[in-house]
Amino acid sequence: MGVLKICKKLRYGLNPYKTHYTSLSTVSNATNCRISSTGYSLFHQNFNPKSSSSYLTSIISNGSNSNSQAAKNLLGFLRYNFSFKLFYSSCINSSAKTISNLINTELSIGDINCIIDIIRGDGIDMEFRLNSIGLNQLKLILDVLCSLNILEVPVLRFFTWLKDAHPSYCRNANICSLVVANCGFLGDYAAMLKLLEDFRNQQICLSEKAFGFLSISCTSVENAKKSITEVVEILNEVGGSCRNSGIHSLVEMLCSLNEFDLAKYVIEITEEKVSYYNLLVKHMCSRGQFEDAQNLFEEMRRLRCDPDCKTYNYLISSLCKQGNIDEAFSVLQDMLSRNCSPNLISFEILIHFACRYGRPDQAVMFYDLMVSSNVKPHLSTHYAFIRGYFHSQQFKEAYRYVIRTAAEDKCSHCWVQEIYSVLASLHLKNGDLLFAYSLLVEMLGKGLKPKHSVFLRVNKCLHQTGHAKCADSLKALYDSQVAG
Repeated sequence: MGVLKICKKLRYGLNPYKTHYTSLSTVSNATNCRISSTGYSLFHQNFNPKSSSSYLTSIISNGSNSNSQAAKNLLGFLRYNFSFKLFYSSCINSSAKTISNLINTELSIGDINCIIDIIRGDGIDMEFRLNSIGLNQLKLILDVLCSLNILEVPVLRFFTWLKDAHPSYCRNANICSLVVANCGFLGDYAAMLKLLEDFRNQQICLSEKAFGFLSISCTSVENAKKSITEVVEILNEVGGSCRNSGIHSLVEMLCSLNEFDLAKYVIEITEEKVSYYNLLVKHMCSRGQFEDAQNLFEEMRRLRCDPDCKTYNYLISSLCKQGNIDEAFSVLQDMLSRNCSPNLISFEILIHFACRYGRPDQAVMFYDLMVSSNVKPHLSTHYAFIRGYFHSQQFKEAYRYVIRTAAEDKCSHCWVQEIYSVLASLHLKNGDLLFAYSLLVEMLGKGLKPKHSVFLRVNKCLHQTGHAKCADSLKALYDSQVAG
């Protein structure tokens, strides 16, 4: 049984009289996983009210599969409610190693604790003491706000100070959203409304972090819907940028937590927009739930909210990533049959993965179809071919493609320089320094100028690996090309 323990000793003890025990529902059909949650942590264990410190601990039992959906959902839950920097991850056994590597353990707890001390104290000299600290790092401010939300400490006075000391930060979507979430954690909806009206007047948008206070997975569906309805009513009352971005971010957050039914509920009580349904399709596809995504397509059509090109592209891309190129092409054909015109991205996805999986003829077929569909190839189309060949280790094909493209009259001089530079950069990253060098020499011999950043990296690597003569000759060729 795989067990993951995420903990960090906080300087402040939890309030023993204000601990709310709830539990997350089973989050994966494939594995039996139960996650317990308090108002402050995912699992509060062995709390000692006499101690000045406590542990925020999460223990997940997820079988032997460290990549389970349950683990991914836990990370999603953490993302919207807590700051990863407050946690230290350690593996009880190796099956949790994958998850522990995903968590940032570079801490600045000392700085955060000092600031939290000042804000919690709410002293008359709070602003003066904050000024003396020199709090001017965005990441640190975000961590402080996350910490204060976990501890349910009011942040409005701190936010007022921040507006005077660092006004630019107060237009940051994540900072503003965490302040909104703080009002939610405290149940102060009147303050939330006033805050949102101020943000609307400044055309500030909300992110998913604004809704981390909602009890979603740890309550009944009825209670979850009630909480969501209250938030939506506030957003509708405020209107403007906060309403539009807020509804979008709320749907995004629910999808990230695998709560697709609740995400649909938000759409039902607001408006049936393709952009909202696209979020569901995106997250279903990212989880490999292709059948659910395709069923959603039909549901959208019944609601006369037809899928657009972006909707189809999510499905095409996810199918290609799974190696199902033929199925992805069928989706493209269905798209064409329904008079939904594919865009450049639609074709580039197919081209890239056809090359990547060693299907060059199919890639050319997709290219021809793109041209016949009046979709003009772009520089990124050539990148799709080159990267596709390269990632499938068809290095000769990638080089031949660059040569063929460079010989075409319709390919501009600038594009030829770019695709040569991209291929040289790929070879350099792959450790084939001398081939990257030969490509740049070939370019310069044809009167083409390599991308400056690629030239610098290749030249530097040549010096570092004992090829000083090659580096000097390359620099001389480059300098003469620039001078000419």
